[in-house]
Amino acid sequence: MDAAVVRPWLLRFAKLVLGGIVVAIAVTEIQLGLGVDLLDAPFFHVPAEAIGLGLAALAYAAFQTRPGARPAGMAASLVAFAIVVLPFGAFSERPAIPIEFWKGTTGLLLDRTMTVDRPHRVSLVIKAAEPLTRAGPVPAQELFNADTIVGRLFGEPRASFTIVPEGDQPKPISVTEDMSWTWTATPLHEGPQRLVLELDTLKKGAPKGDRASSLFRQLIVVRVQPPSWYEAARNWLFGLGHAG
Repeated sequence: MDAAVVRPWLLRFAKLVLGGIVVAIAVTEIQLGLGVDLLDAPFFHVPAEAIGLGLAALAYAAFQTRPGARPAGMAASLVAFAIVVLPFGAFSERPAIPIEFWKGTTGLLLDRTMTVDRPHRVSLVIKAAEPLTRAGPVPAQELFNADTIVGRLFGEPRASFTIVPEGDQPKPISVTEDMSWTWTATPLHEGPQRLVLELDTLKKGAPKGDRASSLFRQLIVVRVQPPSWYEAARNWLFGLGHAG
């Protein structure tokens, strides 16, 4: 192929790839800035998939920078770089883990896959409704002899997670308004790790700390993964900036 044709093509290709990389990073950082839980998406933890999509974007860029290509094709190539870093699964709502002691909608919302040393939101929501157990409705004298439900979340063993807030989190019992608890769980070790959710009731008029009974206990196993390749590169780059 004539050098007079190859050189302009290589220049256009290099400019488009550089612009595409900038667009891809900008799209990713905007999503992170908006609070999208992006870094735990499968795309960022599967290098082979990321490389494959990247090569496809490069091939598309090479095609759209050929002699005679239209400007619209080059614009489409830039969009292709942005699409590569849009793991659409990150935008889908995660289903809640059902909690079966309350008639109505009750669920524990958390990431079943977490990243080590990164905080993750954990929420328990109890919708306003009548209480229920597997044996049927809870008699009022058994539950409503209490006026408070105490929730707590912790790692098993405790040193496997940092939980904020720690310890007992009391909430007034209500059948007319939703009750909710929110924690931040930061896993400290990789691999399968365990979280424990416990709910107790407090008796009406009882001395402080006198629990009526253990209402609910659930063990949740989560998979803790290392930081993604993008996160590691990002931290390295930011580290260079701080060092400079």
